[in-house]
Amino acid sequence: SELVLVVRNTTPRTVPVPIVEIDLPTGAELTAQGRTSIAARAGRAPDRTGDVLTITMTPLPPGAERRIPLPLRWSVGGTLVGLGVAAFAADRPDRATILPPRPVTIAPREEGGAR
Repeated sequence: SELVLVVRNTTPRTVPVPIVEIDLPTGAELTAQGRTSIAARAGRAPDRTGDVLTITMTPLPPGAERRIPLPLRWSVGGTLVGLGVAAFAADRPDRATILPPRPVTIAPREEGGAR
């Protein structure tokens, strides 16, 4: 099933540039179509540097929520550790919300099957 990132602004002010950094586990792949899908919801294309996927979003008003699908493909199966998240306003990186990495179980691919 597809992962969905939910970003909520719980502050009384508009967050002009919300940023979310996701620690991707080994074997997580983001296709061009996946990048386009994220950009459609976030308002900007994501960046990937090593194992970190950075999603910089358009402004998020007070109380607003944005649901961003994470259409990842997996090149390996098994129990992987990752998907830790840091979310913060670009102008207030010291006030980040942190979710630690967690175990993620990926079913092994069948030989000759799609990823």
